[in-house]
Amino acid sequence: MRRQVQGGTQPPAQQPRYQPPQEETEQAFQARLALLGPDEREAARFERFERRQTTFFHNQSLITSDNLDKANYNAKSVADPRFKKYESAVEAKRLELINTTGQIVPREVLLKLIIGERVLNAPQSDRGKQQRRQARQNVQREQVRPGNARGDVQRGDRRQLSEAQARARRLENQQI
Repeated sequence: MRRQVQGGTQPPAQQPRYQPPQEETEQAFQARLALLGPDEREAARFERFERRQTTFFHNQSLITSDNLDKANYNAKSVADPRFKKYESAVEAKRLELINTTGQIVPREVLLKLIIGERVLNAPQSDRGKQQRRQARQNVQREQVRPGNARGDVQRGDRRQLSEAQARARRLENQQI
């Protein structure tokens, strides 16, 4: 896909790729050491060692957390088919983020992002509208009170008589 520009076409802009910090080459390091005094050489070697160890431990931490994240995602995909369904899209988005920004985002977060994007970008179909309308009607039907909620006893009889009159009426044909 090329964009039209005055005077010709221009290729689409490429996303910048993430570049991790580069270690100085062995030759460059040795050349730098040759220019330093004995104490400074030891300090430079120690700084380089510390930097390499820190990078190594950081990378090991990232690998461990990635393996744990992958194991959690796989475990959830056994119980929820949506995890399995979107697995390839999640991995593609994850690699894209790592390559462009260097960010490592948990797979479950990416799954939620992808599902949310698909829901928001999906056109609303007639079937979906019909289902929502039916669901609303079902909810209203359950919430509305029945129109005729009268019992067996008529209200007028009880309220018109006093308690003594009602008792006398009840015992009218009874032998005491």
